[in-house]
Amino acid sequence: MKSKRTNRAAVFDLDGTLLDTLASIVAPCNETLKRLGLPPFGKKEVRTFIGMGSRVFVEKMMAASGVEDPVMIQQAQDIYHELAPAMITHNVEPFEGVPDMLEQLQQMGLKLGVATNKNGKLTPRVLAHAFPDSPFSAVRGAQRFVPLKPHPQMLFLVMNKLKADLSSSFFIGDSDVDIETGRAAGMHTIAVSWGFKPREVLEALAPDCLADTPAEVVDYIRRHM
Repeated sequence: MKSKRTNRAAVFDLDGTLLDTLASIVAPCNETLKRLGLPPFGKKEVRTFIGMGSRVFVEKMMAASGVEDPVMIQQAQDIYHELAPAMITHNVEPFEGVPDMLEQLQQMGLKLGVATNKNGKLTPRVLAHAFPDSPFSAVRGAQRFVPLKPHPQMLFLVMNKLKADLSSSFFIGDSDVDIETGRAAGMHTIAVSWGFKPREVLEALAPDCLADTPAEVVDYIRRHM
């Protein structure tokens, strides 16, 4: 008979949770619009496009630009996905307090992972740029045949690699998509207010914890281990 898993893990979203990647997203967004003869967006508007992967990002970007022509939308997809890889680490850095948070969680015995709707081929580059000595034992980004969050499949794959219990582990993210994903997987859900979604959006979804600082993430996890 197999013994019950007792390992705990903390799995994180990437953009807006671990890393401030907004500049690296705004840059290819506005360069794409420029090439199509469309006006640029500010950071506030771009934030609203983020969360469901790059193809949906471009769809939202073009809808906000008032474009309905499918040919032009496909042009935008092609341009954006050509530009994004070269700009993927542009001004990207961990949010203040995140490296200390990760170190403390490791010291507490938690395994660490990442589950993001960011392009799965580009995600390792971003993590290597921001965390040269990566603390993450399992990383999953968007890839074919695995549904994007909020479907929990990506999270199940990460947790399986970490060999950790879902019900005693934690999923941390900055969006409604992340809260829904963690809840669907049966994990503790921790929303962080320093990311891309307004605090009131996160509050309305009633996560298990709404943290305003990385230290509050550590405190919640410590109290629920």
